[in-house]
Amino acid sequence: MIDNINHISIKQISLVGAGPGGVEYLTLKAAKAIGLAEVILYDNLIKDILKVTATPGAELVDVGKRCNDGINQMDRQDYINHLILKYYKAGKRVVRLKGGDPMVFGKIYEEINYLNNANVEFEIIPGLSAGQVGAALFKIPLTVRGKATELFSSTAQQIKNELTDYSKWAKIINKGTPIIIYMGGLQIKEIAYSFLGEGISGDVQIHVLSKVGTQNQSIFSSTLEQVAKIDLPNIELPALLIVGKHAIIDKPTIEALN
Repeated sequence: MIDNINHISIKQISLVGAGPGGVEYLTLKAAKAIGLAEVILYDNLIKDILKVTATPGAELVDVGKRCNDGINQMDRQDYINHLILKYYKAGKRVVRLKGGDPMVFGKIYEEINYLNNANVEFEIIPGLSAGQVGAALFKIPLTVRGKATELFSSTAQQIKNELTDYSKWAKIINKGTPIIIYMGGLQIKEIAYSFLGEGISGDVQIHVLSKVGTQNQSIFSSTLEQVAKIDLPNIELPALLIVGKHAIIDKPTIEALN
């Protein structure tokens, strides 16, 4: 029954969540949209998915951000918006392929607004976020009945821009709520020091999940106190962090999960 996806309808423009990177984490609708697409505008981190899902002959356009590439992000987004509409007007089936879930730190607002203003019909196909997938793969509970009944997500971009209110984050963690910090692989020690400085117990676990959903995924787990003291192992990017009183695993360690 799963093989029969003919009943799944796909619009001419689809903004698609690809999940964290592995083809096994695509939804059926996302896989069908990619397979039907004549043009795919994709982010760099999920390009390997296209090797097994895109139709031969589809036009693949890399529009992904790269660190320090010198391109203004608003200019890049304007260019992506222009391409979506250009190919749509040419009668092409267009997929804008984003990592994770496009609605979770996927910078999708600009594309929604642009397409609405252009008065064209489109759809958003959700995907699995790396935080959800990573927590499941490495068996890190995000909610615990009666103890952790909320979930807080943020990005390390706030830290980079010095916008983070660590006292607010400390209150969140101290009441039992875990925090998922996306794109946090370059600020691990800074985050650990800051949390300790705000009074979070040093024995609270911190998990660094690298390249979630790919063949090279791995986890580094320790405590805030230890992370503040030791030399960290090499962390491959992209990486996210999970910190929480109840977001724990039995044996904090460094391991890969294949």
